[in-house]
Amino acid sequence: MLTSLPRTSVFTSSRELRNDFISPTRARASYPPLPAAAQIRAFSPLQASMQLPTYRRKEPAAFVRQVATHASASDSAGGLEGGGPGNTNAAVKTSLAPVLFSVAIASMGAIEFGYHIAILNGPLELIASQLGFAGQQAMLGGVVSSFLAGAAIGALTGSNVADAAGRKKGLVISSLPLVAGAVLMALASSFPTIIAGRFVTGLGVGLSSCMVPIYIAEVAPTFLRGALGSVTQIGICSGILIAQVVNLILGVEAWRTMMAVAAGPAAVLLLGMGLVCPESPRYLASKGRREQADKAAAWLWGKGASKNLQSSGGSGEQQDQEKSVPFSELFKGRNLLVATIAFMMFLFQQFSGVNAVFFFSGSVFKQAGIESVALANAVTGLVNLLGTIAAAGIIERLGRKTLLCGSFTGQGICMLLMGLALAIPAFEAIRTPIVLLGTILYILCFSVGCGPIPALLVPELSPERIRGLAVSLAMTSHWTCNFMVGQLFLPLVDAVGISGVYYFFAFTCLCAVIFTTKLVIETKGRSLEEIEAIMYEKK
Repeated sequence: MLTSLPRTSVFTSSRELRNDFISPTRARASYPPLPAAAQIRAFSPLQASMQLPTYRRKEPAAFVRQVATHASASDSAGGLEGGGPGNTNAAVKTSLAPVLFSVAIASMGAIEFGYHIAILNGPLELIASQLGFAGQQAMLGGVVSSFLAGAAIGALTGSNVADAAGRKKGLVISSLPLVAGAVLMALASSFPTIIAGRFVTGLGVGLSSCMVPIYIAEVAPTFLRGALGSVTQIGICSGILIAQVVNLILGVEAWRTMMAVAAGPAAVLLLGMGLVCPESPRYLASKGRREQADKAAAWLWGKGASKNLQSSGGSGEQQDQEKSVPFSELFKGRNLLVATIAFMMFLFQQFSGVNAVFFFSGSVFKQAGIESVALANAVTGLVNLLGTIAAAGIIERLGRKTLLCGSFTGQGICMLLMGLALAIPAFEAIRTPIVLLGTILYILCFSVGCGPIPALLVPELSPERIRGLAVSLAMTSHWTCNFMVGQLFLPLVDAVGISGVYYFFAFTCLCAVIFTTKLVIETKGRSLEEIEAIMYEKK
């Protein structure tokens, strides 16, 4: 998400800166976990306690009135995930532990994502000195760009791996280059070795960045999909913060240890997903593997969900006979809308200015009296993580669309105010506190919407048939735009000044609000099948 850029100050001149996302008419099984209208009593999936509550089905009021009117016994079958009518007399209890465990294991891929983004911010210059390329700006840039190149390639291949190997095996596959890359970097003795380690690690990060949101979206209950979907971004933020804290505690001299630490989450992902966690029931059913889908649904959601899954029929056998979906399918009919949202959400995310804010955070905090750049980075990382955790708690109440619009609006206002403060001489006396407060508020606005929601929204809006392709397109957009921001930022500052660049970011946020308002639907409280029907019937 963040690009490593040279450290400088918001108060330096531009010259100094220069220097320095199946049609609903096709029959398809619904593989739902839990009722949408479940009673949730003061529970957050992120709370530290492992004493998990149970959930009792709460029937829709209209159905309860119908039962009372006709005085009939109710044993009707219905879609569990969609909150359809079920047995009003029998309580349905389901433990969330298997789902939470699977999501936690998958999130190791997101932690790797964040860790590798931030880990080189501190020791890069020392690594260059020890490996013999100190002062070589092209080589220093190569260490950063090799990771982004690997991630872009990994994201491009993500759809093929997700559809051919499956979500579970895809996560296992992604863990292999993550482990290998960490080992290569920890043992690096030359520039080619560190470049190879960064590129291999990028492949794993790009691949896992596609797999993690798909897997979580397909195993999460509807009423918790928003909160659990936020785990992807929470993992990224946690990885960034871990890297910053490791930098702060160990110091740059222990850079080989820092690289080796990255193998830990990857090993947990490899073993946990390979030995314990099930495949996505939706994926298995789409491939006609009914017995395996039943077992996976029972493991994740309980026997009731497995029974409903068996009774819901399906066309998995038919889908399994179809050829693999070509990339061009994304641009046909209503798929094009999904593809557009998938691509643009991450473009807006990257061009909202998040990289610039993190880029300048060190100098801003230094101007406020915080001399340690590592401490300043840890503070911004903590604000980002806390905001993302807060988003997980409110996303099912406020909704994705509301949070997205509010997030982009807040970011745009912060960018505009900081740009004015940096451009108008009359603000010189209060420039530092304005930019300091603007930086913190910007990161907070980003973390509650623009940061976590795109990775949640794209798998939700995508039918199973093209979900892998849509997420792959989205993450390719992410990594490509990330690279572009890194390459274009300083030249733009040189051309129009830092205030002009901040105004551009504010305008991008305004465009994002308009785009979201006009094209993005609200997915809160809806099953993946309901979302698909809306997306493909909407005119």
